[in-house]
Amino acid sequence: MLHIMTASKPFRATSAPKVKYNELKAKHQENYNFAKVSALLANFGFYTLRLTDDWQGIDFIAHNARSNQTLFVQLKGRFEFNEKYKGKEIYMCFPNEINDAQRMWYLFPHDEMMAFMEASGGIGADALKNNKGQSRKRPSKKIFFYLKENGYELGLEGA
Repeated sequence: MLHIMTASKPFRATSAPKVKYNELKAKHQENYNFAKVSALLANFGFYTLRLTDDWQGIDFIAHNARSNQTLFVQLKGRFEFNEKYKGKEIYMCFPNEINDAQRMWYLFPHDEMMAFMEASGGIGADALKNNKGQSRKRPSKKIFFYLKENGYELGLEGA
């Protein structure tokens, strides 16, 4: 017989304290981020499947049964692109903190952004050659403009 241990008191969302993202350990932040982005993708008809071993640079797969579209996604805590993801048809996903209670999520094709950065001078050829990529906690206004204009804002995560 299966016995499941339960808390002595029932869970009530109205009385439970919400987590503070910045106080979570790195692995817990990753779990939190996956849950948040999965909820946003569900708004567009996608369901997600998390991969446990970062298979070929992919953290999760998002599939839309209506459109039969499948996305291979690398989940990051900040904006990033890197040579190691080039040519793999990977989407990058990251949040940008707006305030203590809200983050805007972005989902973009990695290689398209890399080409844009190279062509627009957003990153010098030497930096790409020497660093193999770039990671920014706060991307430039030019990057945010590009993401918004091309429809890569996934949605706003509320408190």
